[in-house]
Amino acid sequence: IYFASGLEVTKNEENDSSGVVTDFVFEAGIKFRGNVSYSPLKFLSFLSPFWGLRLGIKNKGFMKINKISYILELGAGVW
Repeated sequence: IYFASGLEVTKNEENDSSGVVTDFVFEAGIKFRGNVSYSPLKFLSFLSPFWGLRLGIKNKGFMKINKISYILELGAGVW
């Protein structure tokens, strides 16, 4: 289980003088990591022996729940 927070800077599509929008972001989820060398997926170890999966929910805004998005990430390496 993990929790993360920070700032997200995105390009503004509307008529804003600065051209960017900065939002507070909070993220929570779960990470699975493992060594695939000893699993049925050992053919993936030629790229990296460690693979992981991250599932999470991200919220933009500080005081209210706003702009919820979901995170699904699959990748190689220890992250």
